[in-house]
Amino acid sequence: MKVEKKNKYCKLIGAMACAFATCFLGVGCTENGPSDIVSEQQSSKIAGKVAASSGSVKILLEQGRPVDSAYIDPVDGYFHLDDIQPGTYRFKVVGTGFDTFSTVIKIDEHFSYELGTIFLAPVNKNDIDTIPSVYDHYPASGSDVIYLPPDKYQDGSGRITISVSFDRPMDRESVEKAFSIDPPVDGGYFVWYQNMRTFSTPEVKAVINTANEMKYSDAAGAMAIFDTMSSVAHSQPSAQISTYNVMKSFTFYMPRSKCYTDTTYTIRISRNALDTSGTSLDTALEFSFRTVQSAVSYNEIQMIPHNGDDWVSLISNGIQMTFPRRMNEEATNAAIRVNMKADPVFLWKNYNQMTIFTGGIFVPDTTYVITITTDALDIEGTALLSEQKMLSFRTEPIKIVQTIPARGTIGVSAGSNVTLQFNTYMDRTSFQPRFACVSSEGDTAEGTLNYQYSTYYNNTTRMYDTNYTMNRVVFYPSEQLKRNKLYTVNVHKGVTDLNGYALKEDYKLQFITMP
Repeated sequence: MKVEKKNKYCKLIGAMACAFATCFLGVGCTENGPSDIVSEQQSSKIAGKVAASSGSVKILLEQGRPVDSAYIDPVDGYFHLDDIQPGTYRFKVVGTGFDTFSTVIKIDEHFSYELGTIFLAPVNKNDIDTIPSVYDHYPASGSDVIYLPPDKYQDGSGRITISVSFDRPMDRESVEKAFSIDPPVDGGYFVWYQNMRTFSTPEVKAVINTANEMKYSDAAGAMAIFDTMSSVAHSQPSAQISTYNVMKSFTFYMPRSKCYTDTTYTIRISRNALDTSGTSLDTALEFSFRTVQSAVSYNEIQMIPHNGDDWVSLISNGIQMTFPRRMNEEATNAAIRVNMKADPVFLWKNYNQMTIFTGGIFVPDTTYVITITTDALDIEGTALLSEQKMLSFRTEPIKIVQTIPARGTIGVSAGSNVTLQFNTYMDRTSFQPRFACVSSEGDTAEGTLNYQYSTYYNNTTRMYDTNYTMNRVVFYPSEQLKRNKLYTVNVHKGVTDLNGYALKEDYKLQFITMP
């Protein structure tokens, strides 16, 4: 385990001479030194003991900002942190009246680490922490950042930005020289701000996203955006800025020519970065993030209806496909097969989102299978899949989902119509021999069947137009129904949707009219 020591003020109390020398010289501050890996576990853990005269001592684990914490046991000083993700952390022990113990540790996967006993020294009031540290940064370590390059369909996401905040005023020139990006970036510019900022709140992230989408003519325009960011982050700027040497945070705007998708960027700030007093940064900063080029799917093809769904609604807007990369339209169209009689129509929204139009409503009680072969290519000509992929969903059968009046209603007005709402668009002509509304005395109510409709005045044609709702079939009785009678409405199987697919089971609706 890699261990580095920051706090030059740490002193040992009641420790051996070699342990005192180790802590004071900045190598470590444990009773037996940092121990080796002691056991393999399901998740990584840190454990140890703090020797201090007070039990209110807190353990902190940080990556720019705190990610985990715990208090020591007030009886024996023992502590432990569980379920730690692999990575490099700053480990701190903080107690009121004691110097802060701080070190950098590297955590590997599936192991536990025993740090031994840490001795805290009483605080020396003449000591002042004057070593600069990174307070926060954006993007977060290991995060995915959506970056959509400009194309013929859209303007894209603007440009990639990197933000870093320090806990004290920094020398801008030394920080910019110590700053590097891998892969290397030529060009771009820094925008500095006066206050320490955090980039972890949703409000700040929203403003960052807004800034990414805006077009800047110069750095002054960018500064206006970060004025807004500061207010969102609850910074308290001075009433008047008389000098620009009090700068605690910056954002670096990458040139668009160096903004790539599907790329891992590593950001480094070496210890050559100085604060305004000439003190080096306590620890070199290094973090990485990855750009992805789909606003919805990062790693695989997404589909609506979702892959594996059943009882999918029959009234649809087609099959929505979202790809993890920008695709070659012609090659992708040719690589997709759908198990339907007619050839599907492919409609592209942009380079990574398309709709498969299957002719309107879905076929009821049917499994749709979408096969995508390895011939599907992204816009760079690279195969999207290493092997053929099959996605599927199953639709629900034709059914009546609602009626007016509802089944079992008592006190229905004798002048009411009967409305049947289906889960798909129906052919009203198929109802004529298969629909009946009969009273308990055996009398069949006469009437007509039509779609539910509404009329509106068309200002363009200067005429009234009619809108039909084709999944609602309404029975309009020729005369009022008899009062205080039980009526049974029978819809026999065989009524069909607009594609000719039939209802498979009879449906019965009963209600009683009012006296």
